[in-house]
Amino acid sequence: MRRNILRWLGSVACGALLAGFGSANISKAEIVTYATVSGWDAFGGTTDNGTKVCGVSTSGNGKSIAIKYFAGDNNVIIHLTSDRWQLKEGVHVRVQLRFDQGSSWAASAVGFHSGDAAVLEGTVPYGQIRSFFNEFRVANTLAVQFPNQNVEEWSVDLSGTDEIANKFIGCIGWMSKGQQYIY
Repeated sequence: MRRNILRWLGSVACGALLAGFGSANISKAEIVTYATVSGWDAFGGTTDNGTKVCGVSTSGNGKSIAIKYFAGDNNVIIHLTSDRWQLKEGVHVRVQLRFDQGSSWAASAVGFHSGDAAVLEGTVPYGQIRSFFNEFRVANTLAVQFPNQNVEEWSVDLSGTDEIANKFIGCIGWMSKGQQYIY
């Protein structure tokens, strides 16, 4: 199954620049941002436990979204943060992501803290990764919604996501070959 994800991601990245590794769980000094497109950053590195990771993220108005792939996983992880949130560790929160006016991607996200930041983590399962990235690439906006919660909806600008998705997928392809980071 892991090879199928990598094969699909590699085929989508045809012509994409190959890039290196990143980290979600290491200090900022160790994270490599290797591309920025329309407010989206592509990053890569290695976590504290040695796991390679690639990701893309954007932030603004005290909120951020990051999409990450950790070597060996069969899913993509989405991290949502807001400087206004007060979350209990391990809380489950229903989250919906809607690309333009399309259908919603619903998940039960789990809350945790990373430093001072409150984070909600959800996943895109293996069988839905292709559809998720197809929508991510072509949509103009992403609505982040919290049904039945007293949390305001936010909107994420998806300008440049076709190009940043190529960088992300190129990083995963490069990572799977065990190469070191290149520009």
